[in-house]
Amino acid sequence: MRRVREAFAASLGFMKLKHVEYMAALGVPRELATRCGPRPLWSAAPILTDAAGTFQVAEHGPHAVIMPVGLPGPNGWYVLTDLVAFFPEAPLCWWLLTGAGVLLGEDTVEDAARGVPLRLLSTPLGWLQASGNGAVVLRWDILNPRTAFLGVERIECDTPALATRLAVRVAECSRPIFEITLADGGACHAA
Repeated sequence: MRRVREAFAASLGFMKLKHVEYMAALGVPRELATRCGPRPLWSAAPILTDAAGTFQVAEHGPHAVIMPVGLPGPNGWYVLTDLVAFFPEAPLCWWLLTGAGVLLGEDTVEDAARGVPLRLLSTPLGWLQASGNGAVVLRWDILNPRTAFLGVERIECDTPALATRLAVRVAECSRPIFEITLADGGACHAA
């Protein structure tokens, strides 16, 4: 998506050494923000947010951490679906640029489908602190664990609250969504 790529490129222009130092103090490895690398995992820029849960990079506003959401390639991002932004002092709240991003660290889900346990983290900040080793659910409202984690045999959650939230979402997506009956009032089935 061109809009996503352009917004991330713009955010890199706001990045300063003070941002890298601040995030390093929070346990985020400095090399994850390297601008000269093929695939920086975060940047920092001023943003404006809205009540719909989206943000935009702006000239003025509070600086947030901005991270690409998509699948990495050997020389950069070959599928970039969205950006996620958050303020490090409030990591449990985040915004998306387009709203299309469901999972951060989707490539680790693919690895987990090959027999490695999936590490599920509660926040994008936690994901950075783990050097991108794991995944974060960005949109619980549209996540379908049955398809998102297809082939995954084991998920290790970083907190009990996250494990509970995942279990609840699995149950929600496993429930019948409507009843099927015969016109003459015959046998009922759930679908």
